[in-house]
Amino acid sequence: MTTKPIAIIEHDPVSPAGTILDWLSEAGYPTEVIRPYDGDPLPEDLSEYAGMIMLGGGQSTRSDRKFEWRSQTIDLVQQAAAAQFPSLGLCLSSQVFAHALGGVVEKGEHGMEIGAMQAGRKDISYQDELFDTLPMAPDVIEFHGEVISELPPDAVHLMGGPLYENQAFRVGKNIWAMQFHIETTPEIFGGWIRDNKEALQRKGFDTDRLLERYAIVHPDLEEVWAPFIRKFAEIATGTDR
Repeated sequence: MTTKPIAIIEHDPVSPAGTILDWLSEAGYPTEVIRPYDGDPLPEDLSEYAGMIMLGGGQSTRSDRKFEWRSQTIDLVQQAAAAQFPSLGLCLSSQVFAHALGGVVEKGEHGMEIGAMQAGRKDISYQDELFDTLPMAPDVIEFHGEVISELPPDAVHLMGGPLYENQAFRVGKNIWAMQFHIETTPEIFGGWIRDNKEALQRKGFDTDRLLERYAIVHPDLEEVWAPFIRKFAEIATGTDR
């Protein structure tokens, strides 16, 4: 039986799918990477795919600046939610999911959240089909200035954090979103720091410490998040590999 591919939507060339592609490939799940920033059209019909993973980027959910396909992205998320099409949004895309489904995205009142941190599971997450694979407080990678200040109506709050509370949620049965990154490599995260080094230092961040902390945490990311991504693929495709 041929398995439909999982659509991987990249919004920004500096925020690629990274290790997610490796994890899915190693588990035998086909993928199709869609890059609207490079002219790829967003899917009009999700039935061609088994599931969708939508990634981060430097854009704002609240603006079309460098995000000319924003309204189409919102429409796609609403289509997925209406069909309960297995979908996972990371960082920027978690904010797009929240906005598209009735939540509120705003500039974070506590400033930017950047670097290796831990997100804590809510009790209800132990009843979630996907999140039950996770430890109590897994390592995550943060890099954002806007935040989800209000979850969508009827969203299930799955994870919180010390700086911003709305770190992960689910809408319906199959629509998941996480404010953080899990797919980074040292090269990807290092590029974010280098590209924004002066601005980060002006805001009081120790960029050397951010890189040191990332290097410590990076080996643990695969142990925690590779099984999570494989579980998402199992749910999306109805297979167990």
